[in-house]
Amino acid sequence: MPEQTISSSVIQGGAVEHELAELHRLMAIAAHDFRNPLASIRGFAEMLSSEMLAPLTTEQKEFVSIILEVSQNTLRQLNDLDDVFKLQSGKLSLKREQGDFGALVAQRIQQTAPALEFTPPSELPPFFFDAARLSRVVDEWLAEAIAASPKGASLKVSLALQEDRLTLRLSGAANRASQTREGLGMAIARRLLVIHGGTLLDTDDGREISFPLLGEG
Repeated sequence: MPEQTISSSVIQGGAVEHELAELHRLMAIAAHDFRNPLASIRGFAEMLSSEMLAPLTTEQKEFVSIILEVSQNTLRQLNDLDDVFKLQSGKLSLKREQGDFGALVAQRIQQTAPALEFTPPSELPPFFFDAARLSRVVDEWLAEAIAASPKGASLKVSLALQEDRLTLRLSGAANRASQTREGLGMAIARRLLVIHGGTLLDTDDGREISFPLLGEG
């Protein structure tokens, strides 16, 4: 009887894996079908934005900007869904290369929240990480923390090396306990951070990301 139970579990497990694989395949087809018209929409919007065809009024520029922003957000959501399936199936791999994490943080702040105060540490040893994945983590972490913090809050970003771990801190941000729900983007970012061996923490005066310095491999 125990052998029969084990066999049933194996069969059920195989069926679940098959269903997940089939669902991922269908999602990939749907995402492809959505990406094609999105690419056309973005292409025409970028052409209009460049004013190659004709000058735009201020109102028209605003409309085109909205089209570009919404289409980019939609594309990102499609990529989010793809990442969810890859994370669940364990098929999401890291492309780790030696880099300067301080420079990456400075770049992401400039792109997403240029008003934040941040001075990269003068001495930070290079280490191996997936720049694209950690950029995503930093973007989502900053966006969520800023959105949850009181308007006009004094926010400051710092980066420090403590023993063999890097700690990225956002002082003055509301902690995660004050939030009612977590968005898909942040849920994916949390998993990406875990793959890097990192953690998300609340502190008395803000939030932290902490992860180890990884060697090549």
